[in-house]
Amino acid sequence: MNECRRCRTRLDPFIKARYADTALELGDMTGAILELYLSLAEEVPEERARYFRKISEIYAAQGHENESLRYLAFAEGLEAEEGSE
Repeated sequence: MNECRRCRTRLDPFIKARYADTALELGDMTGAILELYLSLAEEVPEERARYFRKISEIYAAQGHENESLRYLAFAEGLEAEEGSE
C-alpha cells in the first residue's frame, strides 16, 4: 500500500494512516497492517510515538511480548523527549 498499483503514484501518508487506523479498529492485526505502521513511522517522524504504540499493540495481539515491550519503550521515550521540549 505504498503506491497505487495502477499508476505507481506514492500514497499520501495520511491516507495510509487512516486505512491502518480503521483496519486496526476493526480488529485487523495482521502483518500487513504492522508493515504499514512501520513504514509510517519512517515517513512521518512527528507521529512516530503514536505509530510505535500501534505497532506495540499489534505485536502484543500476535503474542510477541518482547517486541511489544520494545516498541512501547520506543514510544514512551519519544513522548518523554517531546514533554521535555
